[in-house]
Amino acid sequence: MASVAICSASSSIGPETTLRDFFNRVYCCLKLSGKSANTKRLYDVTLRNFDSYLGRSATLADLNDDTVTVHIGWYTDRGRSPRTGNKARDQLLAIWRFAARKRFVNEWPDVEPLPEYKRTPTAWTPEQFSRLVAVASSSAMVRSGRINYPRAPHRRHSNDCMVASAVAHNLRHRNPDRRRNAIAMLRLQRGNEALARSSQDAKNPRGPRFHPQ
Repeated sequence: MASVAICSASSSIGPETTLRDFFNRVYCCLKLSGKSANTKRLYDVTLRNFDSYLGRSATLADLNDDTVTVHIGWYTDRGRSPRTGNKARDQLLAIWRFAARKRFVNEWPDVEPLPEYKRTPTAWTPEQFSRLVAVASSSAMVRSGRINYPRAPHRRHSNDCMVASAVAHNLRHRNPDRRRNAIAMLRLQRGNEALARSSQDAKNPRGPRFHPQ
């Protein structure tokens, strides 16, 4: 019955049909059936932004390369990221391709995505990681699983202490995998410390250094 209703209603769809009407009557029923409510909400946000950009309700006739290309650039003009504009492009083009495939519109999309900048991943250096685990392996913190954050400029917590607190938390976590990972980190750090002491002793011409217990 639903498909019959849609087919009968499709005869009244033309270039002046609003995009929202087409979305609700056709696209949503045939393409988003069974999709989550959040997916439909995101499409609704895209359609509302398209209406806001045009200053009126968007229609099927607005699905053309010039209009959609300028529209996705509208996001960056308003301070949004290129990724946000490209998400809107993906959703509009999905509706557009469906409309062209069903011959509700004659033109197929040819809209290039916005160039997105690539973020350079950051990671701890071996020296930084060793310092972090060294803080985490302190006996007081291992016993309590807590740490007092020192006061830092601009009220920001020390990164070393934040990571050390996370390691201490994992030592007490109910998940055995997280506990094993934390223990492995501590053993690695202690092994590195022992290796460093052995290297210093080898360089000491007077023999091994005395390490008070």
